[in-house]
Amino acid sequence: MIGMRPADYPPGPPTLPLIGNLHQMPMSDIHLKLQEWAKKYGSIYSLKLGGQTLVVLSSAGAVKDLLEKRSGIYSARPDVFIREFGDDLNILMRTNDETWRRQRKMYHVRLNGRVADNYIPYQDLETKQLLADLLHQPDDFTYHVKRLTSSLASTIVYGWRTTSVDLPQVKKLFEWIDGYAVAAGRMQVMDWYPFLRPIFRRLPKSLSGIQDQIVYLKDLEHNLWMDLLKNAQENIKDGKLNPSFCRDMLLSKDSEKDGLTDVEIAFNAGHAWAGATDTTYNTTMGFIKAMILFPGVQKAAQKELDNVIGTERLPEWSDLDALPYIRSCVKEALRWMPTTITGGMPHCLTKDDKYMGYKIPAGAAILNNVWTLNNDDGRVRNSREYDPSRHFGDNTSSQESAVQADFNKRDHFTFGAGRRICPGLHVADRSLFLTFSRLLWAFDMEPEGELVGKVDPVLRDAVTPGFIVAPVPYKCKFTPRSEERAQKIRDIWAKSTCYLDKSGNYEEDFFSRHFSDWK
Repeated sequence: MIGMRPADYPPGPPTLPLIGNLHQMPMSDIHLKLQEWAKKYGSIYSLKLGGQTLVVLSSAGAVKDLLEKRSGIYSARPDVFIREFGDDLNILMRTNDETWRRQRKMYHVRLNGRVADNYIPYQDLETKQLLADLLHQPDDFTYHVKRLTSSLASTIVYGWRTTSVDLPQVKKLFEWIDGYAVAAGRMQVMDWYPFLRPIFRRLPKSLSGIQDQIVYLKDLEHNLWMDLLKNAQENIKDGKLNPSFCRDMLLSKDSEKDGLTDVEIAFNAGHAWAGATDTTYNTTMGFIKAMILFPGVQKAAQKELDNVIGTERLPEWSDLDALPYIRSCVKEALRWMPTTITGGMPHCLTKDDKYMGYKIPAGAAILNNVWTLNNDDGRVRNSREYDPSRHFGDNTSSQESAVQADFNKRDHFTFGAGRRICPGLHVADRSLFLTFSRLLWAFDMEPEGELVGKVDPVLRDAVTPGFIVAPVPYKCKFTPRSEERAQKIRDIWAKSTCYLDKSGNYEEDFFSRHFSDWK
């Protein structure tokens, strides 16, 4: 019967006919409910969402055993209805077919650890502007962080800067991100009850209430990605080979047997921009919040920076090994406030399997319960304390940590696991380290408004709705740590602007000086 859990499935909360566990799913903070059920039902449990089976993995061992050791059958994606209303070229949502494998290979080849180092000049300049922006307009820190993360992504993906989040293409990006999340949520009923899909397809638009919006979002996305691809192609034709993920895919299109078509390149690049912008912003906002809630950590991090870096220069990526506390702050930020709080998009099993004596049916959605894993009391002491010291002695990179054979030594599960692990984690590591270290070098970050005083668990852990989350909006006071540092920021940014044209974008001198493969 629809909604009822078969006896041999993993355990879970009691079900009701037709609806299963839908009546027990909260409208907000679903990660907390998943954590509550994990404590009651164990490391693997199941939920019935109408006709859909969702298997929740809530221990590091279960994640390793299934998503990694059996990745050959656990790396597909669920058949979500919203994919019908698009080109199905979103690497996050596409199942693991041949097209997906070619898309994924481009990330491995073009954004691996070695290649990621090539983009440090972009990250260097963008974080310098962040410091200058915060120095001049500290009350607008949310805007400045959003510009930073949008520009980090647009430079690495396309080779051009986001000088303002009000640029037409950037506004379209955020319109699509926000609109797509709402549309996917409204269409989820067709995932729970697939027999409704033919009915929905035949419904007049006036009755469905969402078809017009889906078509609008589809066109918005397609036109945006193709326009950006066209710009990249024109730049290459004009000899402006600005280093970028999109450029590299275009230049390899005809020379590699696994090259992508123009449309596939456009979507691979577009979703890289969207994904990197959103997740880096959320993680950075989580880090700033941690600094104002845990001032002792902020002071300890600044002490390390003062001892190693001093006041005459900014921290660099090359300082990573000399700044173990700062490196641990990055790891702890990813653990403490994970943007992929429920693992993002679930995996999907392609054939029946058995685990711990339970049957897991083909087609089941497999959820990597990141919040619960990152806050596992058996692995993480005082998990809701932001404590970088828990990572002392761990010199692994995020990529190395994410595939540790001993899963109990992994820093966090925020980047995912198995063949669906985040392909941009090398770039993210560098962006986060430079951003966090330079913020700490330059500013004291203090709470304002509701966050002043005692750390309230609700305010501390409050996040926005959805499967990709950020801290709820909060206020923060940024104060330069000294006038000497403030002047250093002004001087550094003044020198940096010599590489920018009147529109704030890169002059050719920037590329010729910092990139050996430019032209």
